[in-house]
Amino acid sequence: MPNQDRYFAILNGSYDGNPLEPEEFLFPDHDIPQTDVYVPFTVEEVDKNIWRDGKIPEWIDITPYQADNDFLYVELLCCGRFTDDDSFLYNMEESYPPFHAFGRIAPGGYRSLGKDGKFDLHCYRDSSKMS
Repeated sequence: MPNQDRYFAILNGSYDGNPLEPEEFLFPDHDIPQTDVYVPFTVEEVDKNIWRDGKIPEWIDITPYQADNDFLYVELLCCGRFTDDDSFLYNMEESYPPFHAFGRIAPGGYRSLGKDGKFDLHCYRDSSKMS
C-alpha cells in the first residue's frame, strides 16, 4: 500500500431541506454545484474545505476508493450541515466524531498479501465479490 493519501471531498452530501437548529449552519456556496468532487486533495486542502469558520460537518463518511503506486485515495462524503456544537456531531460512539469508516478494505476471506495477493479497493462496492 502507498504511504501517502489523497482525498476526494464530497461536500454537502446530505439532504438539508429540514429547518436548521440555531447551532447548525449551511454555507452559501452549497447551492453551487461542486465541480471538483473527484479532484484529489491533500490533507491540508481537505482541512480548508471541511473546517470552515470553526465549524465542521456533522458527519463525514470515510470510504477507501482506490490506490495506485503513489497514493491511497479516500472518499470523504460530508454532511452539508456544519456546526461547532459537539452535541450535533454524529458517530460519537465510534470515538472519532464526526467520522465514520464505511466498507471494509479487504474483501471477505482475504488473509494476506502473501497468501491472496493484491485486491481491488472497489471490491466492497460489488456485492458479488464480497462474502
